[in-house]
Amino acid sequence: MGQKVDALVNHKNCLEIKEMVLEPECKELGLANRQLAEAYVAVMDFKEALPYGLKALQIHRDQLGDSSVEVVRDRRLLEVIYTGLEEYQRALEQNQLSLRVLNKWGPYVELLRAELDAANLQIALGNFDVAINFLKNIFLQTERESKTRALAFIAYGNALCNQEKISNSKKCLERARGILDKKESAMPIEVAEAYMKIARVYETMNEFEAAVTMLKRTLAIIEKFPQVQHLEGRASARLGLLLMGTGKVPQAILYLEKAVELLKESFGSKHLGVGYIYYKLGAANLELERTESASQMFAIAKEIMVSSKADAFENCEDLSKVYDGMGNPIPY
Repeated sequence: MGQKVDALVNHKNCLEIKEMVLEPECKELGLANRQLAEAYVAVMDFKEALPYGLKALQIHRDQLGDSSVEVVRDRRLLEVIYTGLEEYQRALEQNQLSLRVLNKWGPYVELLRAELDAANLQIALGNFDVAINFLKNIFLQTERESKTRALAFIAYGNALCNQEKISNSKKCLERARGILDKKESAMPIEVAEAYMKIARVYETMNEFEAAVTMLKRTLAIIEKFPQVQHLEGRASARLGLLLMGTGKVPQAILYLEKAVELLKESFGSKHLGVGYIYYKLGAANLELERTESASQMFAIAKEIMVSSKADAFENCEDLSKVYDGMGNPIPY
């Protein structure tokens, strides 16, 4: 239903009950800790997710050993959590430990996704040549029209963009789009998420019109799926911010207003990301000399900031980068 904050409350209650009735350190308690960590990740609260992810890993290592499926799943989740906390080196450490086990099991799609995530982490650390070597290996192992290959092209384009090889970067993004366009009807949500990644790279290279186009394509797909309203909210917010940055303020306000309603429904009305969008709505209204509306938006933003005990909104704009860069962390 897309109501992630309500799911989080129920996961908390579930863990409390299991801690009362189950044997300490049993496997099921490990699973409950991981599920609560995943619920915190879903609302982008990585700091709160971390202790539960670590607890799940500890229980599963003690009960099942380092080479178990559950331990790999825990490490893949911790990889996402550390990425969300911008602790990229720790995320990479978890990735490498997962890869050791996955390599023993033989080639399959989750191994390739882990290698792709390793490449994205290397990009985040600024190790672009290392990332490109990872990606070249992925290209050798994937089919020409596979989704993983498309995601690898996006990551390759991102690495090249960061090296200021803009022309080659654009070619990679075009290759990715060529693959994804054919899969839109078969896997719409996954394709929409990939389009958002492409938009992010276009934005990095200051190709704002191309980024706007990709975000509009994203919204056209996912507005039909209420279970991913958080994704629709993020895409609307990103689009609103882009339009605002390019001087199209009236259009930007429409997307920002839509984003704030969707994100409130998904993450709760006091989420810091919601406060950031209110802050930007205040700035947009102020630019249009709508002083009363601007004051209302700034007041709401301040209230959320105070309730969240946040000093500023500087990091809020980067929240969506976590999911833009990473795929589904759990190898089901």
